Amino acid sequence: MRKDTSTYTAKSKEDEFEVSLDLKADTLKDGEQLTATHILYYEEAQENEVGREDDLTNKDQTVIFKTPKQPEQPKKSEEKQLEMKEISKTVSQELSKTGSAQNTLIVLVGFLLIVFVGFVWFAQSKKR
Repeated sequence: MRKDTSTYTAKSKEDEFEVSLDLKADTLKDGEQLTATHILYYEEAQENEVGREDDLTNKDQTVIFKTPKQPEQPKKSEEKQLEMKEISKTVSQELSKTGSAQNTLIVLVGFLLIVFVGFVWFAQSKKR
């Protein structure tokens, strides 16, 4: 059991306040719980008690510790292989390959179009 004392001056009858409690990381195990209790005194000498909240079954003042689940980490070699596959897929989809049949065909059609336009232009200039 740990006790902590703090001083607080209430501003009204229905005032709320927060209390912090620092614990070491390995203090509580999964499923264990803490319940806060309060004893209020009129003065710092703690002689005249004016209020008490010490019900250990009060769920509003109980904190249950839960260990966060750690996601399963992939092995580094598997992670690198997946990353390389993703990069190679992206690069192959975005960039055209040099020397491919599609590039050769486009260059050939462009060249023939230039020759045809040049021939038509030359023929038109001879007629004038």
